[in-house]
Amino acid sequence: MTATYDRARETVGRSLRKFGGQATITRKTVGAYDPLTGAVTGGEATFSANVVIRTDRIWTAQGVVGSETVATMIVEPKLGDIINLADRTWRVTEVEIVAPDGSPILYKARVAAG
Repeated sequence: MTATYDRARETVGRSLRKFGGQATITRKTVGAYDPLTGAVTGGEATFSANVVIRTDRIWTAQGVVGSETVATMIVEPKLGDIINLADRTWRVTEVEIVAPDGSPILYKARVAAG
Protein backbone atom coordinates (compact mmCIF):
# COMPACT_ATOMS: atom_id res chain seq x y z
CA MET A 1 0.00 0.00 0.00
CA THR A 2 2.90 2.38 0.55
CA ALA A 3 3.54 2.66 -3.20
CA THR A 4 -0.09 3.73 -3.68
CA TYR A 5 0.24 6.47 -1.06
CA ASP A 6 3.61 7.55 -2.47
CA ARG A 7 1.92 8.06 -5.84
CA ALA A 8 -0.90 9.95 -4.10
CA ARG A 9 1.65 12.28 -2.45
CA GLU A 10 3.29 12.93 -5.82
CA THR A 11 -0.10 13.66 -7.42
CA VAL A 12 -1.03 16.07 -4.62
CA GLY A 13 2.31 17.85 -5.00
CA ARG A 14 1.89 18.21 -8.78
CA SER A 15 -1.69 19.46 -8.38
CA LEU A 16 -0.70 22.07 -5.81
CA ARG A 17 2.17 23.28 -7.99
CA LYS A 18 -0.19 23.52 -10.98
CA PHE A 19 -3.33 24.95 -9.38
CA GLY A 20 -2.06 26.49 -6.14
CA GLY A 21 -0.58 29.86 -5.55
CA GLN A 22 2.85 30.52 -4.07
CA ALA A 23 2.11 31.56 -0.50
CA THR A 24 4.29 32.90 2.26
CA ILE A 25 3.68 31.32 5.64
CA THR A 26 4.79 33.17 8.77
CA ARG A 27 5.08 31.38 12.10
CA LYS A 28 5.86 32.93 15.48
CA THR A 29 8.87 31.24 17.07
CA VAL A 30 9.24 30.53 20.74
CA GLY A 31 11.55 32.94 22.49
CA ALA A 32 14.33 32.21 24.90
CA TYR A 33 14.98 34.09 28.12
CA ASP A 34 18.39 35.75 28.38
CA PRO A 35 19.23 36.08 32.10
CA LEU A 36 22.03 38.57 31.39
CA THR A 37 19.80 41.13 29.72
CA GLY A 38 16.43 40.05 31.11
CA ALA A 39 15.05 40.04 27.57
CA VAL A 40 13.05 37.38 25.83
CA THR A 41 14.21 36.71 22.29
CA GLY A 42 11.98 35.31 19.65
CA GLY A 43 10.73 36.18 16.27
CA GLU A 44 9.18 34.78 13.18
CA ALA A 45 10.02 32.02 10.75
CA THR A 46 8.92 32.58 7.18
CA PHE A 47 8.79 29.97 4.42
CA SER A 48 7.05 29.43 1.10
CA ALA A 49 4.61 26.76 -0.04
CA ASN A 50 2.13 26.15 -2.83
CA VAL A 51 -1.31 26.57 -1.29
CA VAL A 52 -4.89 26.34 -2.54
CA ILE A 53 -7.43 28.34 -0.51
CA ARG A 54 -11.14 27.92 -1.17
CA THR A 55 -14.47 28.00 0.59
CA ASP A 56 -14.97 24.36 1.43
CA ARG A 57 -18.42 24.16 2.98
CA ILE A 58 -21.38 26.41 3.52
CA TRP A 59 -23.70 25.46 6.37
CA THR A 60 -26.81 26.66 8.14
CA ALA A 61 -27.46 26.18 11.84
CA GLN A 62 -30.42 27.66 13.68
CA GLY A 63 -30.96 30.25 10.96
CA VAL A 64 -27.32 31.34 10.82
CA VAL A 65 -25.41 30.78 7.58
CA GLY A 66 -21.68 30.17 7.84
CA SER A 67 -18.82 28.83 5.79
CA GLU A 68 -15.42 27.28 6.24
CA THR A 69 -12.45 28.39 4.22
CA VAL A 70 -9.78 25.73 3.82
CA ALA A 71 -6.13 26.00 2.78
CA THR A 72 -4.74 22.81 1.27
CA MET A 73 -0.96 22.28 1.26
CA ILE A 74 1.78 19.69 1.68
CA VAL A 75 3.69 21.76 4.25
CA GLU A 76 2.45 21.22 7.80
CA PRO A 77 0.80 24.38 9.12
CA LYS A 78 0.55 25.16 12.83
CA LEU A 79 -2.26 26.92 14.68
CA GLY A 80 -1.77 30.66 14.46
CA ASP A 81 0.36 30.57 11.29
CA ILE A 82 -0.28 33.46 8.91
CA ILE A 83 -0.67 32.63 5.22
CA ASN A 84 -0.19 35.45 2.70
CA LEU A 85 -1.56 34.55 -0.73
CA ALA A 86 -2.60 36.84 -3.58
CA ASP A 87 -2.72 40.01 -1.47
CA ARG A 88 -4.88 38.32 1.18
CA THR A 89 -3.94 37.27 4.69
CA TRP A 90 -5.30 34.17 6.38
CA ARG A 91 -4.80 32.86 9.94
CA VAL A 92 -4.74 29.10 10.58
CA THR A 93 -7.42 28.15 13.13
CA GLU A 94 -7.51 24.36 12.82
CA VAL A 95 -5.41 21.69 11.06
CA GLU A 96 -6.54 18.35 9.65
CA ILE A 97 -3.90 15.85 8.52
CA VAL A 98 -4.75 13.46 5.70
CA ALA A 99 -2.54 10.44 6.39
CA PRO A 100 -4.17 7.12 5.42
CA ASP A 101 -1.01 5.07 6.08
CA GLY A 102 0.22 7.17 9.01
CA SER A 103 2.42 9.33 6.77
CA PRO A 104 0.86 12.67 5.72
CA ILE A 105 -0.27 13.13 2.13
CA LEU A 106 -1.61 16.63 2.62
CA TYR A 107 -2.78 19.12 5.23
CA LYS A 108 -6.14 20.88 5.29
CA ALA A 109 -6.07 24.00 7.43
CA ARG A 110 -9.21 25.88 8.29
CA VAL A 111 -8.39 29.54 7.97
CA ALA A 112 -9.94 32.87 8.85
CA ALA A 113 -9.41 36.08 6.93
CA GLY A 114 -7.17 38.62 8.56
